[in-house]
Amino acid sequence: MQYPDTSQRLLVRFLEQLYAAVRAPGADPLRDVLDLMRRSGIRAADIADFYVPVVAHRLGQGWCDDTLDFVQVSLGCARLQSLLQRLDASWYCPDAGGFGTGVRLAVIVPRGEQHSLGAHILTGQLRRAGCAVDLLIDLDDAAIVHHLGVSAPDATLISASRWLSLDSLHTLVRNIRGARGFGRC
Repeated sequence: MQYPDTSQRLLVRFLEQLYAAVRAPGADPLRDVLDLMRRSGIRAADIADFYVPVVAHRLGQGWCDDTLDFVQVSLGCARLQSLLQRLDASWYCPDAGGFGTGVRLAVIVPRGEQHSLGAHILTGQLRRAGCAVDLLIDLDDAAIVHHLGVSAPDATLISASRWLSLDSLHTLVRNIRGARGFGRC
């Protein structure tokens, strides 16, 4: 495949290297790829917002196509999550000198949901946009309601897979609406 410019070739090369690294054996296969991406001037926010979701999608596609097994996909996603922790704070914090929007949000990944990578990325994007965001992962409904009652966010976002029953999701939303100090959602 021909690419018209160097930046496009670099983008594809880094995607391929990152995808290979999250599937590679060994204790720290991402270290070299991340160092190379940093030296090439790729911003932490771009790694979090673009590279990580594309690689996660490829892992998921490998699962759907039956070319990757559960362990490969789970390990790959765990490595992508750990990659986010290695990036500098610029991927999830507003620019220095920036100002907040005054908007307070909560992003919830309900108890039992196993997919939190996207919620982490979304939280980083919202924070960079100037929102104050609480990320609540794997808490029971009572803990979520208590937190929301105390923090009183302007809006609540719920990240739920299609595997979460509608009854469970309905109960969570009803409980959130009833949280003291929290308006209609």
